[in-house]
Amino acid sequence: MANNPKNTYAGLTSVFDRGTNRCWYLGIEKVEELIWQTSAKRLIFGLDFPYNGPDKIKEAISCILSLNIDDEDKERILGGNLLEFMRLSHNVQ
Repeated sequence: MANNPKNTYAGLTSVFDRGTNRCWYLGIEKVEELIWQTSAKRLIFGLDFPYNGPDKIKEAISCILSLNIDDEDKERILGGNLLEFMRLSHNVQ
């Protein structure tokens, strides 16, 4: 399972806040580039709680919702990919 590229995901956790997380900041433009180079099917959003409080989490979700991608891809990133990986749901194509 670990060596299967189909099980390799990039976690979008704390990548939208340059001030707090400068070392791994990506921002919207680089995340869109990442999606273009790989696929929204390979990305999973994470809260990074308790390091990020509710305001930072809401801000990150807003950034994902503002990405220039299909709503279906936003749904995948915000939970669909994780559900599918964990075999809890197969609703996202």
